[in-house]
Amino acid sequence: MRRVLRDWYVGAVLLGLVLYSFVGAVVKMIENPVLMWIQRSVQHSALSAGQPLYNKGALLAELVDALIFLLVAFLLGSWIYRGDRTVETPAKQ
Repeated sequence: MRRVLRDWYVGAVLLGLVLYSFVGAVVKMIENPVLMWIQRSVQHSALSAGQPLYNKGALLAELVDALIFLLVAFLLGSWIYRGDRTVETPAKQ
C-alpha cells in the first residue's frame, strides 16, 4: 500500500488534503477574534461590554484540530516517504 501511495502520487494528494485542513483550522482560529471584534465595533451594544474578545472554547477546539491535522500529516508523510531500510551484508570470501 505504501508503494501505491508513493508511486501513483495518491499520497501526495492525501498529504495535500490533510495540510489544507490544517491551514483551514488555523484560519478559523485566527478568524474567530477578528469576527468578534468586527461584531462589537458594528453593534455598539451595552450588553456586549462585559463579554470577552474571543471565544476561548472555539479557539482551543480549532487549535486542537490544527495540531491533530499537523500530526497526522507528519506521520503519514514520514510513513509514505521514508527511505527503504535495506541492510546490505558484506559477501564472505
